[in-house]
Amino acid sequence: MIRVSICIPAYNNAAGIARLLDSIAAQTFADYEVIISDDSRTRDVEKAVRDARERFPQCFPDDRFVYVRNGKPLGAVPNWNAALLHARGTYLKLMHHDDFFTDEDSLAEFVKLLDEAPDAAMAFSGSMQVPLHGGKTGGEMAGKGTPRHISDEDREALEADWRYLYLQNPVGAPSAVIVRREFVQREGISYDTALTWLVDAEYYMQILSRAPHFACTKAPLVSIGLSDAQLTRRVSEDDEIQRREYTHVFRKYDLGAAAGADENPYRERLTQVLAAHHAKASAIPEDLGIDREAFRLAEKKSARQTRKRRADTAAYLLDKCRTKLSRPAALLFYLGVLMEIAIVIVDKSDMPVPYQGQLFRLTFALFFAKLLCTKIPRGERPFLVLFLVLGFVSYKVTGRNEILRITVFVAAMRDMNIRRLMKTTLFATAAGCVVLFALSAAGIFGTRALIGDTSGHGVEIRYCYGFGHPNALHCMLTMLMSLGLYLYGRRTKYFGYVVLLIANLLVYLLTGSESGFLTGLLILFLCLILKMSPALGERRLFYFAGEAVFIAALVFSLFAAAYGDLPAVRAIDGRFFTGRVGALWDTVYHQGTLATWSFFSSPANDYYFDMGWVRLVYWYGVIPAAAMLAVLFALLRVLRRKRDAYAFAFVLVLCLYTTLEAHLVSVYLLRNYILFLIAANAAGIFGGELAESK
Repeated sequence: MIRVSICIPAYNNAAGIARLLDSIAAQTFADYEVIISDDSRTRDVEKAVRDARERFPQCFPDDRFVYVRNGKPLGAVPNWNAALLHARGTYLKLMHHDDFFTDEDSLAEFVKLLDEAPDAAMAFSGSMQVPLHGGKTGGEMAGKGTPRHISDEDREALEADWRYLYLQNPVGAPSAVIVRREFVQREGISYDTALTWLVDAEYYMQILSRAPHFACTKAPLVSIGLSDAQLTRRVSEDDEIQRREYTHVFRKYDLGAAAGADENPYRERLTQVLAAHHAKASAIPEDLGIDREAFRLAEKKSARQTRKRRADTAAYLLDKCRTKLSRPAALLFYLGVLMEIAIVIVDKSDMPVPYQGQLFRLTFALFFAKLLCTKIPRGERPFLVLFLVLGFVSYKVTGRNEILRITVFVAAMRDMNIRRLMKTTLFATAAGCVVLFALSAAGIFGTRALIGDTSGHGVEIRYCYGFGHPNALHCMLTMLMSLGLYLYGRRTKYFGYVVLLIANLLVYLLTGSESGFLTGLLILFLCLILKMSPALGERRLFYFAGEAVFIAALVFSLFAAAYGDLPAVRAIDGRFFTGRVGALWDTVYHQGTLATWSFFSSPANDYYFDMGWVRLVYWYGVIPAAAMLAVLFALLRVLRRKRDAYAFAFVLVLCLYTTLEAHLVSVYLLRNYILFLIAANAAGIFGGELAESK
C-alpha cells in the first residue's frame, strides 16, 4: 500500500509547481504518490507537470501520479478537497503550489512523526517563511527565510484544549501538516468550503476535537512561499470575511458555552475581531452573547492598535527612506561644512563676504536636508524641538537666525563620524589660512601689517599677513592648535609640543596678540600635563577645578557688564585687558552693559565688541544665553563622567578664550568647534546616556 499521498491543489503557478515537484523528486523517502488537481484556465501548469515527469520519470510513474484538470474551476478550498479525494495512501500530505520541502529528508521525517505516534491523527512541523523571487528552485532557496515553529507555551495550551486554535493558529500552514487518511475519511473531515481565512485552523479543530493527540517537531521540514499576490494576503485585510468566518466557527463549535459566562476567551476573541474589523454594534446578533461595553472597549483598543500600526509603518518607511538617502545627505552636509569654512576664511581676510545672507541660507538648507535624513533618538527629540522653538522665537524677536542654524547643524551631525568631520574642518581651515598667509607674504593679496595704535599700547607695527587684523591671525592659530591637540594630542611627541610652542611665540612676536598667545600657552600646557600624567585625567578635581574657573570667568563677564565703568576696574582693564571692558561703556548707549540686557534681545543690539559671553547675552538675550550655557555645562559634566580629559581641556580653553574674545559668538558656525563635541556627546547631554564619541 502507498504510504503517503502528496496532494497538490494547483492554480496558475507553473513556476511554483515546478519548484515543488523538484523538491518531491529529491526526497529520500520514495513510497509516495502525487495527486494534482488543477483549477487553472491555462495550460501552463499542465506543461510544468509534463516537463517535471519527463525529467524525473522514476519519481513520478504513471501508477503513482494523478493529474486532473478541472473542466470548471472549483475555487480554492473545494479544489483542496478535490485533490484529497483521489488519495490512496496511508497518510495525506497536502502541499500548496507556493510551498516546497526544505530538504531531501523532509518527507521521511513527516512519516516518522506519525509512525512513532500511533495515537495521533495529525502531525506537523516547523517551517521556513521564504519570500518568493521569480522561478528559483527549492534547492536554490533552501535554508533561506525566517523560521517559524510552535512555542512550548502554545504546545501546552493546544494539548490542554484544541479550541485554542480559535485564539491563534500555532500549527501553521497546511503544507506543514500530515494526517492519517483513514481517520479523516471515517470521520468525514474535510476543509470547510464556507471558510477562506480560518480554513486551515478549523480543519485542525475538526481533527483534534475527535483525536486530541498530535505529534510535532520544531524542525522546518517545509518552506512556505510568501508573496503579495497570495489569496491569504488579500483575505486577511477583508473585514467582511474576517467577521463572517470568526462568527461561523464560533457558532459551529458552540464556543460561547465553552467556558463560564464571565470569562470566555473565545467570546473575547470574537469581540476583538468584530471590533477590529468595523462591525456595527447594532448589527451583532444577540445569540453571540457579545457584551456591548466590552465591544466598545475593544473598539477603542483596536483603534489605538491601528494608529500604532500605521505609525510604526510610517516610521519603518521613513527609516528605509533615510537609509537610502543617508549617503547623498552626508555629502550635502560636507558640502555645507566646506562652504561655511570658506566663508570663515574670507571673513578673516581683508575681503568682505559676498552674498553672505544667501550663502547662509544655502548652507542651512544643506544641513536641514541632512537633518531630515537623520534619526534622532526619542529622548533627544523634545530638546531638539525646544531649541528649534527657541531659535524661531529668537529670530522673530531679534532678527538673528544663528540659534536655528546651530540647532540644525548640531542635530544633523547626530549619526555622523564627528572626529572625521573635525579632521576635515582642521585641514580645510588650515589650508585656507596658509593660502591667505602665502598670498599676503608674496604681495599678491591682503595687508601684511597694521601701523598705529591698534591695541591701546601706542603706535606700533603689528603683522596680520592677509587676516585683516593681527588678533585674527593669532586667533586662527590658537583655534587650529586647540583643535589639533584635541584630535592628536595623545599621539603627539614631545617634539611636536615644542614646535607648537615656538610657532605660538613667533606668531605672538608678529601680532602682539596677548589673548591669543596666552590661550595657546594654556591649551599646550594642559595637553602636555595630561600627556605626562595621564592619571590627572582620571581625577575629579581636575574637572571640578576647570568648571570652577569657567564659572569665575562668567562671573567676571557679569561684573564687567554691571560695574565695568568703576575707576579701579578701568585701571585693571587698561593694564591687563587692553580696554575690552571699557569698550562696553565708551559707546553712547553703553552697548553690552547690564542695562542693555533683556530676556530676548532686539534687532537694535547689533554692536560688535570683544567680550564673548557678554556679547552672547547682548545679541540674543538672557533666556537664549542661559539655554546655551546650560548645554555647555552639561557637555562639561558629560566629559567629566567619561573622563575625557583632552576634550574637557579643549572645551574649557575655548570657553575661557571667549571671556575676552568673541570669536565663537559669531554668525559663522565653523568658528565654533565646540559644536562638534556637543553633537558627539548629545546622548549624554540630552538623553542621559554616555556614548563614545565617533
